[in-house]
Amino acid sequence: MLYYTKMKKQGLTLIEILVALAIIGFLVSIVLVSLGPRPQLKAKDAKRQTDIKEIMNAMELAYDDDGQYPNITTVSDTDDRITNTSIASGVKTYLSPFPKDPSGENYYGKPNADAGNRQKYCIYAILESIVPTTYFCASERGVKSSTTAPSLGACCF
Repeated sequence: MLYYTKMKKQGLTLIEILVALAIIGFLVSIVLVSLGPRPQLKAKDAKRQTDIKEIMNAMELAYDDDGQYPNITTVSDTDDRITNTSIASGVKTYLSPFPKDPSGENYYGKPNADAGNRQKYCIYAILESIVPTTYFCASERGVKSSTTAPSLGACCF
């Protein structure tokens, strides 16, 4: 006599597959949320670095024309933000419009208003994606990233 036995079918049910997909989707969403702001900060920092290099190039071109760097004055508060009117008037031929930080504010700088300091300049941005606080600086010496707050005489040392 021949007996037929029911063999249990090996495999997953539709419910099991849907639960597994839901769990995977939940885990992927957690990972994406945790990684979200980082690329945006790096993109803003890349823009800051490009802008600072463009300002440096415009300053050098203005120096070639006038024999001194354009006047840099800062806003009267303590955060050293440059005024667009002071620096932009000196470089407007080479850089127009004058760039702003991706946050919408002006970039930072050190005043070089008096005649003895017109052979120097220091413009910088604070990078957001790097800890500890990192400054991307441009001066008559070139560009440099530094964790030390820049000064007019030692902006890029």
